[in-house]
Amino acid sequence: MANISTLTISLVADTAKFTNGLKNAKSASQKFSRAIGGAFKLAAAGAAALTAGLVALTAQSLKLVDQQRKTARTLGTTQAVFAGLSLAAGIAGVSTESFTKALKRQSKSIVDANDGLQTQARAFQRLNLDTQQLIKLPVEKQFKAITSALGEVENSTLKVAIASDIFGAKNADLINILELGEDGLDSFIAKAKELGVAMTEDQTAAIETANDAVLVFKTSLTGLGNQLAARFAPLITAGAEALTGFVTQVTKLVPKLFAFTRGLFGIRVELSELALVDVAAELQVVDKEILELQGQIKNFQKIIEQNPEGTLGSQFAVEELQKQLQEAVQRYNDLIARGRELKKIAKETTGKAVSGLQEKVTEEEQVPAA
Repeated sequence: MANISTLTISLVADTAKFTNGLKNAKSASQKFSRAIGGAFKLAAAGAAALTAGLVALTAQSLKLVDQQRKTARTLGTTQAVFAGLSLAAGIAGVSTESFTKALKRQSKSIVDANDGLQTQARAFQRLNLDTQQLIKLPVEKQFKAITSALGEVENSTLKVAIASDIFGAKNADLINILELGEDGLDSFIAKAKELGVAMTEDQTAAIETANDAVLVFKTSLTGLGNQLAARFAPLITAGAEALTGFVTQVTKLVPKLFAFTRGLFGIRVELSELALVDVAAELQVVDKEILELQGQIKNFQKIIEQNPEGTLGSQFAVEELQKQLQEAVQRYNDLIARGRELKKIAKETTGKAVSGLQEKVTEEEQVPAA
């Protein structure tokens, strides 16, 4: 019996350990699953962000390369060369737009000098450059030749003046690129190829075609919108006119609706205590004005009594003051009448006595006209 009891206890103990082990394993498994799930979610979010970034980058590159190719074609060079020269310009602190304008101005200056214009002809003469030979070269070789020649000019003032004559006064900051020399420019063209921004003609042609196709697609969407707008325009017009008619009818009903609401709830704007307080306040102001005018009239009348002669001005002043007094009295009487009207409305509609109006608004007789 003792052996059986011992065995039973041992089995129970071992089973408890096994159960605890299973629980611990399950807890660890759940933690691992949560960790794996979180990692997958994080990876998915990262992949989505990376994909969106790559799409935006691709769209930006399509636009940039297409623009560079078209600009290079205008200048008579390739995108690869233009990308290298643009890189050099950016390093030197010159924007691509300014650099492009400078290259266009360079071509014009060579033609002008070749045609005998003195300013441009003198600039190339100082560099010992033959414009008849320059005009036959591609734009990048023209730029390199001018850069090399300017590098031999020791006087910085003369160098800036020559650069301004060739590239234009607004592009004088191009001097920073010119300091690179022909070898420096070649190194930037090679660097552009190394960085992948300088592309072959086949690559740029494919990009230009793709970007143009995107533009055509966007234009087609605009056309679709225009056609939909044209088709739905009559329906939109009819709907807008119907809504306008409905709003107009509602607007016409506003006075009737307001009257109905006012009768239903016993509401009238004139019953506002604020309106009565305003009447009372205005009465005080007018009352004070009447007293001041009466005092001024008395003062002038005393002057006239004391000095009957030479008081024409005083008599005129009295007449003006009496006119002002009559107007003030009229305003006072109007306010009294308004106060009584508000009081009457209050009693008729709500039966409530509205506070805030002085006793003289309802009790005092109107002031007689002066």
